[in-house]
Amino acid sequence: MSNPTEAFAAREAQLTAWCTEQLAWLRAKSEQFGKRLRRYRALALFFSVCVTVLSGIAEIKNLAPWAVTVAAGFSTFFSGLLSISKAEENYATYVSASGQYRRELMLYQQQAGVYAGLDEQKKLAVFAERIANIDEQIYTRHVKDDRAASGGT
Repeated sequence: MSNPTEAFAAREAQLTAWCTEQLAWLRAKSEQFGKRLRRYRALALFFSVCVTVLSGIAEIKNLAPWAVTVAAGFSTFFSGLLSISKAEENYATYVSASGQYRRELMLYQQQAGVYAGLDEQKKLAVFAERIANIDEQIYTRHVKDDRAASGGT
C-alpha cells in the first residue's frame, strides 16, 4: 500500500488532469458554438441583404417575384435557426465556464485567493468543491433549458 503522501499526490494529479481535460472540452465546445453562431448570423444577414437587393432589381428588371420570396425564406430560416439552436446562449455558457475553470486552476496552482494559507488536504478539498460547483452550474443551465424547450418545468 502506498503512503499517504503518494496517495494525496495521485489524487491531486488526477483532479488537475481531469480539470485540464474539462477545460479543453469546454474550449472545444465554445469554439463549436462560436463558429455556428457566426455562420448563422452571416447567412441570415446575407439573405436579408439579398432580399433588399433583389427587391430593388425586381422593380427595374422584371425579376421573377419568387426570387425575392426564396431569399426572404432563407433569411427567415437562418434567423429562426439562430434562435432555436441557442448557439448564442451555449457559446456564452461555455466561454464563461472555461474562464471559471482557468481561474480556479490558476488560483489552485499558484496557491492564491481562497487557497492561500490552506494546508494541502484542505486546499485540494476546496478545489474539488469549487470545480464541482462550476460543473453543477453548467449542468443546471442545460437541464433547465432542455426542460423549458420540451415544455416541462
